[in-house]
Amino acid sequence: KKADLCEKQNKSEDAIKCYDEFLKKDPQNLGVMRRKSFCISHIGDHHNAIKLLEEIQGIIAQSNSNPANRDEDEITDEGLLNAIGWEWIQIGEYEKGLEFVEQALAINPKKAHIIDSKAVALKNLGRFKEAKEWFEKVFEIEKMESQKMEIGICHRKSGNIHGDSDNIEKHNIESIKIFDSILEKNNSSAEAWYQKSLCYWNLNQYDEGKNCLLKAIKINPNKKEYWLELGEVCGVQLQSIQAIMYFDKSIKIEASSDAYHSKARTLYNIKKYDDAIDCFDKALD
Repeated sequence: KKADLCEKQNKSEDAIKCYDEFLKKDPQNLGVMRRKSFCISHIGDHHNAIKLLEEIQGIIAQSNSNPANRDEDEITDEGLLNAIGWEWIQIGEYEKGLEFVEQALAINPKKAHIIDSKAVALKNLGRFKEAKEWFEKVFEIEKMESQKMEIGICHRKSGNIHGDSDNIEKHNIESIKIFDSILEKNNSSAEAWYQKSLCYWNLNQYDEGKNCLLKAIKINPNKKEYWLELGEVCGVQLQSIQAIMYFDKSIKIEASSDAYHSKARTLYNIKKYDDAIDCFDKALD
């Protein structure tokens, strides 16, 4: 119970200590081991999460009986395979993660979170057309706004990969329709406004993109990416002083090499070379 409360407060390390105390008394409680693996993953220790998930698999393989509450405790064969795959995906080993996810889908091809894992892996591998199709499958099951957003993002990125102007226009217009359908239901989705602005950028419609970014920022002014993109648009429109102001806002929220690099380029364009060098140094740091 204490571990439950710690998890609800995002105190994963405290929850892990509770689970360790529990496992001293019941060392092969698979449900508790699985929950501990969630917490280990949450603190970013993905390799140790994988080890624990593999340990659970080993105990199940050696057991003559089928553990009770496997679904409830998320220790089904496909659930464990997907969990291991997801850990590899979070590490950045997308191909390796996808192998485990495919094994999970071979056992149960209708589980939404497993379908979602495959979609995310494909997206991270740059296979946007396939990713879009898998996000569409999971959206059919769960109807979540975030999944629809991913469909729109994959559409946009598919156009960028193919490169020719007809494809770029076709995919970005289709993406805008998807983001508009999200905004019809939820006009306060800052992320939908932001993603829509990126489509307008690809279509060279900078004023429309800027309007979308201003709406996103009005809803959520604490997202560094929104300010950075607004600065980029101003830079293209040769509004250098405004662009620098927006890059500074992005840096104030959270410093990033992208923001310092963009600021440096803009300073270079207005011949403030010493300031540009300083920003390039900060980007390199």
